[in-house]
Amino acid sequence: MRRTKTPYWEQRLAKINERLGSEVAARMNEIRQRIPQAGDEETLALCRALRVGYRAYLYNPANLSRVRDRCDVSPASIRNGIITARATLDSLGDWDFRPQLSQLKMPALVLEGAQTEVPLQATRDWVATIPNARLFLVPNSGDELWAEQPTIFIATAEQFLMGKYPEGSERVLNRTTKLREDQKNSQHPEKLALGQCEDTNVNFFLPVMEAKSLIPAVVGAPIVTPLFGGNTTPLNVAHFHCATASIGGRPLAAINFVLIRLGLSTSGHYVMHVMTDSRPFQRALGARGITSHFVTNASLDIAGRTWTTKWGGNFSPYSVVAHQINSLPTSSGRIDWIFYVKNGIVRITGTHTLTEEFGDRNPIVSVPEDSALRPFFNHSRGVTALTHRMSLDLTLSQQQ
Repeated sequence: MRRTKTPYWEQRLAKINERLGSEVAARMNEIRQRIPQAGDEETLALCRALRVGYRAYLYNPANLSRVRDRCDVSPASIRNGIITARATLDSLGDWDFRPQLSQLKMPALVLEGAQTEVPLQATRDWVATIPNARLFLVPNSGDELWAEQPTIFIATAEQFLMGKYPEGSERVLNRTTKLREDQKNSQHPEKLALGQCEDTNVNFFLPVMEAKSLIPAVVGAPIVTPLFGGNTTPLNVAHFHCATASIGGRPLAAINFVLIRLGLSTSGHYVMHVMTDSRPFQRALGARGITSHFVTNASLDIAGRTWTTKWGGNFSPYSVVAHQINSLPTSSGRIDWIFYVKNGIVRITGTHTLTEEFGDRNPIVSVPEDSALRPFFNHSRGVTALTHRMSLDLTLSQQQ
């Protein structure tokens, strides 16, 4: 049952029609109207014709073969199913079950496909209403998530039934609670114990004047390097994978985040864009006015000379082949990531302890034509690449 009829039911139907196309959607509706009056042979034929519409509920239409054949029952059952479903929905009126759900006291886990046709805000409203609920978005799946990702579905359900919220599940706050926590967070620094991390860095060396035009004056001036003809500033794309991160004292979890930033000093960067697959990390940033993009498919794989990075949004994944011939010494140092927001400057500061670093002055980098990174790639005078293994101990705080 969907969360509330208005407006989410209408939004869901619109999404289904968009996925199917207007002609196919109209044909599906016509078939549903005909089945209750059809004879047995025609009922089975119409039911099989209706199956093509199931692709709207899948992330990958090729997974349709995994979905149970709903026509493998008697013709009478098919007809009655259409009639019963219609009568049930009509009897509920303009439903909204959130008041009843708010009375539930037991732990709850809501599983939803990350690419479902159901409006995500509807799912989040559902979870926010139940006091002890968590949301887990199953990647690369639609509404039929148990068919498209059975291994993830079963493992997640088993972990919850064993008395533990699965890693990657998130608490969803209602507006009142979120406002209260945001106010509390804005008054106190938040600890970011990211633990052991791997990260990859690609540096596009831009002309200094071009870099300067991208940095607000209140933040500072870009660093000037002698590399690639001199008078250049690195625009850095860093993808972090932290296997045992704790955001604000929350339980340990694996997170990915991507920073697109410009160099200000040897340890300081002005951060232009953030992407992450961690809702706690996104909320910690959002409480201080930092906009970040939530992605569900972020991952980082370092295998030999090749990095594979994935994330969503229009900052399309790039590929890097870095020879990694130069092993650099271990070290410790300061971190200063600066964000410019409506209410001033926000900083993530702290220390890193580097255990391993590899560099390449001449990596092979491929950036898709439609990526928002492409202009930086086109304008750069040269590219370098680094991989790190390190531990990060950081604090997120507001500077008025």
